[in-house]
Amino acid sequence: MRRFLPPALSLLVAAVLLAAPGEGRRPACPQRCAADLRGCRAGAAGAARECTRSCQESRAEALRRCDGGPCRRAARGAAAGCRAACGSTHRAARRLCRTAREACRGCCGSGVACSTTTTTVSSTTTTTLGDSIDRAYRYLDAVMDEHATTVDVFTELGSAGDHFPARCALLGPGGPANVALDACHAEGCATGATCIASTFTWASPSDWGGWYLQNGVLDGADVAPACSFGGVPTGLDLSGASALCFRARGRDGGEAVEFFVGGVGWPPGDRGDTCLADSLPRVPPRGQATILAADWTEHCIDLAGADLSCVNGGFGWVANAPSNPGGATVYLDDVRFVLARPDALRLLRSYATRPVAPGESIDTLLANVAWSYDNAVALLAYLARDTPDARRRARLLADAFVHAVGHDRFFADGRIRDAYQAGDFVLARGWTPNGRSDTARMPGRWDCATGRWLETADQVGTRTGNVAWVMLALLEAHAAFGDSRYLDAARAMGVWIEANTRVGDSAGGYRGGFEGWEPAPTVLEWRATEHNLDVYVAFMRLFDRTGEAVWRTRALHAKAFVRAMWARCPGRPRFAAGTTVGAEVDCALGPSDVNTWGLLALGETATYGGAIDWVEAACARTEPCFAGGAAAEGIAFAAEGDGIWWEGTAHTALAHAVRGEPARAQALVAALARALDEAPGAGGGGLVAACRDGVATGIDGFALHARRHVGATAWFALAASGRNPFWGIGAGEAIPHEGE
Repeated sequence: MRRFLPPALSLLVAAVLLAAPGEGRRPACPQRCAADLRGCRAGAAGAARECTRSCQESRAEALRRCDGGPCRRAARGAAAGCRAACGSTHRAARRLCRTAREACRGCCGSGVACSTTTTTVSSTTTTTLGDSIDRAYRYLDAVMDEHATTVDVFTELGSAGDHFPARCALLGPGGPANVALDACHAEGCATGATCIASTFTWASPSDWGGWYLQNGVLDGADVAPACSFGGVPTGLDLSGASALCFRARGRDGGEAVEFFVGGVGWPPGDRGDTCLADSLPRVPPRGQATILAADWTEHCIDLAGADLSCVNGGFGWVANAPSNPGGATVYLDDVRFVLARPDALRLLRSYATRPVAPGESIDTLLANVAWSYDNAVALLAYLARDTPDARRRARLLADAFVHAVGHDRFFADGRIRDAYQAGDFVLARGWTPNGRSDTARMPGRWDCATGRWLETADQVGTRTGNVAWVMLALLEAHAAFGDSRYLDAARAMGVWIEANTRVGDSAGGYRGGFEGWEPAPTVLEWRATEHNLDVYVAFMRLFDRTGEAVWRTRALHAKAFVRAMWARCPGRPRFAAGTTVGAEVDCALGPSDVNTWGLLALGETATYGGAIDWVEAACARTEPCFAGGAAAEGIAFAAEGDGIWWEGTAHTALAHAVRGEPARAQALVAALARALDEAPGAGGGGLVAACRDGVATGIDGFALHARRHVGATAWFALAASGRNPFWGIGAGEAIPHEGE
């Protein structure tokens, strides 16, 4: 019988507004944008109704030709598919309508005219810019939720979602000689690159032994938890979890192992609510063994009805000699509590790293890292999205940053760290570094060679520009929600910048910040033009929100440094990178970001618009990046860079839009949208940092890699939507405080 296809009917979906120099601005522009949106949606709805009507007619015709039940069922199913395709096309049309509205709003704020061009989408259209923006946000959503749908115990060495890191031996009469555990095992795992290998051997028929994975306790300057078998309050609240599920296999098959949850400190006596013991006894009770297969098999422990308000013993297992005459070697992977926590405070993991065997690599160094800058840009992108779910997510990120300001593991001065650990943002009960509870989790990695938890100096430090970006995000959140906590936290961060990084010499401005560990991290004496741009806008927006004149004065102190860095290097006029430790102007590096951000932050296109010309001349790159080896065009990190930096390409697209050059902006946005699908390492709507691994930036020790990147993806969403994140305005709107 004939196949059903959606009618070959094009849906008129949008009149996309583009800048058209030389014509006067049409009156009542915002009202016209709203009217255009209503007309666009009405046209899309009418075309969708026509599409559905055609599906119904085709169904009726097919049913008339059928001579039996199977044919009729097939006709009805095909008709349902036809109607679904109509609905999908209609939704795509409405998304493009929204994109057109945002372009219209941006054009309304520009000083040039707006002319219209008609864009259509048909049933055969596979991708529109609106689709690409939607997929970028879905990627951000997926990253934000990757550790919020379950509570993981062990999924991959160093995973941001894993809990219960204390590995505690359960010792029978034979003592520690009977048991061994390797959490760095990297052969034949169920998923990913690493899993747990545990062995039990015996010398006496009465021997037994096993392991607990506990939350444990951490205090003082410790960076890894110690085991706790009662007497110290510790544990996670897992109320609502229905089960703990895990994958297991035996080396030979036939191993008899008891797996369980809870039971630490039992019987607890009169423990009250102090969490001195687990809130549940061992589940299941002793004596219930699982016979393992030699192949990976999933098992679940039913926790329905259990009191999970305080769980220190997250997962345990025990084997004994009578049931395992040849000993037992057990492999475990993907250990998770079935518990979703959509409203848990958390940050997004910056890079989609690859599962790799233990060792120092970009994938292990960044496996659980949530850079503060990336999350600030994601927060701004969610606020620009302005849907109920995007606003919910923005609030969670803003709340996490507020928590960070007041819950550092050492400092209490308003700073934030350059990075935190993705996933759960707050340390569990029982973890009190330097005597402080509820502190923000710091990133790091387990080093299998030394058996130690390691941190990285740049991740635990505090760079001035990163603090300013979080300020920008919180100030925008305050404007959106009116929550005074966001304004208070932004002010506290501004006070920290002023007190700790201001420089009073003739060059002025604010220095780079600090690197390394408490109590006395290393001072970064250099000054970055980019950082001072960030500080200028953050302080000026703080002045706008509070009316406190001191912030305007401080903003202009940063701006004076930025202006002093203009046209100081040979060649086309551009912003210098900043000053060296010796306060000399640094022309050794020609970064693209400060030269695009300068226009987004300052405006003054007659002067600073020339920086975009320098970026295009010095930083434009073409290299194979798309399907079939097709070439992509983009922007490098710096003049010294040897490949495309996709985040910087989004910066440049937005700068062109601010400058009133829509054709170039659209060409770069189109390349970014294509990279979402075709760049190496792309997928799921995430934009990679670079087209290949090891792309040089011009900075020693810092390279870009083909990994999906939250910062790049959020910048794409902003650039494609025409939103300037420095000021929270459309790309066509006048830059606030321009020329001051």
